[in-house]
Amino acid sequence: MEQFVELYGLLAVFLRAAVLIFQTLTIGGIVFLLVVVLPARQEGQPIGQTTLRWIQRWAWALSSTAGLYVCLDGLVLLESSGLTVSEIVGANFVAAGILGAGASLAVAILATRPRFRRRLDLLVPAIFILAASTMTSHSMARLEHRPLLALLTALHQGATAAWIGGLPYLLIALRYAPDSVAKQISARFSRLAMLSVSVLVGAGLALAFVYLGSANAVYGTTYGFMVTAKLVLFGLLLALGGLNFRLIRRTPVFFLASLRRFGEAEIGIGFATVLLAASLTSLPPAVDTPQQPLQATAILARLVPHLPQVNAAPLRQFLLVSKMVSPEAANPASGVSDSAVLQQPRADAPAQEPRWMDDPHHWAALVVFPVGLLAFLARTERGRWAQNWPLLFVGLGLVLLLLADEQYWPLGHVSFWSSFVDPAVLPHRIIEALIGIFGVFEWRVQTGRVVSAKVGSVFPMLMAVSSALLLTHVHSVANAGIQQDLIPEFSHLAVAILGTLAGWSRWLELRLPSEDRTRRVMPWIWPVCILLVGVVLAVYRES
Repeated sequence: MEQFVELYGLLAVFLRAAVLIFQTLTIGGIVFLLVVVLPARQEGQPIGQTTLRWIQRWAWALSSTAGLYVCLDGLVLLESSGLTVSEIVGANFVAAGILGAGASLAVAILATRPRFRRRLDLLVPAIFILAASTMTSHSMARLEHRPLLALLTALHQGATAAWIGGLPYLLIALRYAPDSVAKQISARFSRLAMLSVSVLVGAGLALAFVYLGSANAVYGTTYGFMVTAKLVLFGLLLALGGLNFRLIRRTPVFFLASLRRFGEAEIGIGFATVLLAASLTSLPPAVDTPQQPLQATAILARLVPHLPQVNAAPLRQFLLVSKMVSPEAANPASGVSDSAVLQQPRADAPAQEPRWMDDPHHWAALVVFPVGLLAFLARTERGRWAQNWPLLFVGLGLVLLLLADEQYWPLGHVSFWSSFVDPAVLPHRIIEALIGIFGVFEWRVQTGRVVSAKVGSVFPMLMAVSSALLLTHVHSVANAGIQQDLIPEFSHLAVAILGTLAGWSRWLELRLPSEDRTRRVMPWIWPVCILLVGVVLAVYRES
């Protein structure tokens, strides 16, 4: 149970993200049905029935996930805080969870009704779902302007649902609707999206002004960095939305095909933003955390490329000294638990911090940067040999799997398998496995061994998924405003954003119709992103 409590910090982020995603899809489907599909009258009835079925599925998922989230939250609180069951049942998060689960269950039941027109009955539980989500937001923890902040939060989440949550339903409609109906639906959704963006920007800026508190918090706290990352992803969404708007205005022959592909990328980046928002809720607002001015000299000192240590043999001896690991704890046969090894005091550790935590990032830079260069060379007539560049990722994944964390075997004395229940390490383990998998798949695509469009999509999809997982990196509340933690945090977010852009630009390169001129730009975007990731990894400093 103790290990589960430790792991729950990461699990809570994923559960919160799942709740936000299912909420976005449920409310977005309801808004799409009422605003976009119903005005189509008889022509839109088949699309409306399909939309109702998908609303029902996401509402069931939301109800079960919200209920699971509350139960696990209560169980962990009961185990770790010493509170009684009656005290936990009366907590605000339990009431919010019950309200959200009940309202989404009502949506699922109402969506089974055969009546198609005037489905305003779905709006009431949708409003309760938004209210439940707002009850567990930062706005309810404020002592000042609480009603206004709660309203802004509800508007922010509702606008996100109408835009991002409505996009999957738009793709479904484009798949089944005749061309004439599809153009009408696309035009109506475009107007809905523009209105949603306006509300989202207005409410988001007001919330950022309150939660950040000052301009220094933008670059002086982890919360500020994450808000900035959210704005960057939002900018990418606006760029894709602008391309969609251009298509709707011009309606070329390849209109529907391009609109579907841009919509896929927009959905992927949109839900990556939702994942970041879920991770953001695990941090206190910047206005409530200590802020220290960032020294320019300290930043420049950190931004110096470093080569990784080649000989890892001294690491074990260093860890034995710095962590004061006793012979009994160092001996796996002694029966001393892994957690006891991790909790050894470090009071007598040398003042010079080890660079071993930085080395995995620097090893990655030695692979990622050449990958970007080779990806450019592979597009030239004399660079066909460079098409084997994806194989470098397999070696990278293996090196990171073994050398990414100094406390775990083979570098440390803690069991290798224990790293899979460490909430700070588990996302890295998943990403390291994905690195090797997408390397093999992309090598087969680049060398022409496989011509399947589905196999070709593995590389960009896994790159996008890995980057989204990096956005859920567990952030320590206690260190949320400490200066020395900011540069590593910035590096993680930069890699995640660049990886997201690289994955979806590669996706568009493969899936956009050849007539669309935007496709010619995409092959040059993702290699540049990979090069920049290599630069970020080369200058990474955590120690």
